[in-house]
Amino acid sequence: MSAVLLFLIALLLGIVIHQLTSPQSPGAPASALPARGTTSTTAAPTRRDPPAPKTAATPTQSWLPTAGTPAPPAPACGGTLRGSEGSFSSPNYPGPYPPDALCIWHIEVGPGLTIQLKMETFSVEGTASCLFDRVELYEEPGAGSMDPAPYRGGPTRFCGNVAPPTFNSNSNYLRVIFVSDSSVGAPGFSARYRAVAPSEKSCAWDEHLCDQGLCLHLGFICDGFHDCTDKSDEANCSLKHKECGGPLTALEGHFSTPSHPQPYPHQQLCLWQISVPVGHVIDLHFHNFSLESHEDCSFDFVEVHDSAGTGAASLMGRDLQPCGVLLWKW
Repeated sequence: MSAVLLFLIALLLGIVIHQLTSPQSPGAPASALPARGTTSTTAAPTRRDPPAPKTAATPTQSWLPTAGTPAPPAPACGGTLRGSEGSFSSPNYPGPYPPDALCIWHIEVGPGLTIQLKMETFSVEGTASCLFDRVELYEEPGAGSMDPAPYRGGPTRFCGNVAPPTFNSNSNYLRVIFVSDSSVGAPGFSARYRAVAPSEKSCAWDEHLCDQGLCLHLGFICDGFHDCTDKSDEANCSLKHKECGGPLTALEGHFSTPSHPQPYPHQQLCLWQISVPVGHVIDLHFHNFSLESHEDCSFDFVEVHDSAGTGAASLMGRDLQPCGVLLWKW
């Protein structure tokens, strides 16, 4: 019996000694079994890219708004105009328009109607060819047209200080484009439009109407060139008196109605353009003033304008008094 007991004790001691002297396998976990209710996972090693080489710092754009500072609102420029009438103007008008502007207005009126456009004030930098700043007019055959045609009967570009004549479209869509370059600016323009029936096309009183709606400045009348397809601008030049209108650039001078002091002829429209050097003003006196009388000057009249144009914005006065002296300054 004692021999069996000694054998069991020896066997137990052998097992213990074997466990103590056996080495653990490399990478074996400290705990042979995971804790109950948990899952053992091994995260894949994260790949790290080598650090980017250092470069010079990117300069800060000083014109960009800083965080939290709203950018200044851009001036109104272009859009779609619908309805029987309306108005629009160059950006910042009546202040100078900004450089590098590109404004496109699409004007749309009802089917069967046409558009009458009038520039009420106009001052756009440019040369005779209008290469710098300009206003362009295009007729559009329909909404969304990508191939507009320039309006017929004259140049497609306008610039300078003389407003374009009244424009009568042939369709109910019109595109107006304003472009400015990066240099000198000007006060710009203001314009109004209205829907008219094709039979109601008309021009301003100081313009010539021809070709079913084409309006011309009076300077194009009887100048030896046929600006109207129907040639009406050169048709009755014998009726225009040689003393009727013209440029006056001397420091002093005088002018009068045709045939003065005899009665002036019928159907006359005379424009005198008076200009003096910068730094001077003009005193304009009327003597022996006698025109056909009418309470609102609808028949015969004299108008004085403070600009090269003849629009309502430049009108200083209209008179038909039978006699006396008028003093005008500008």
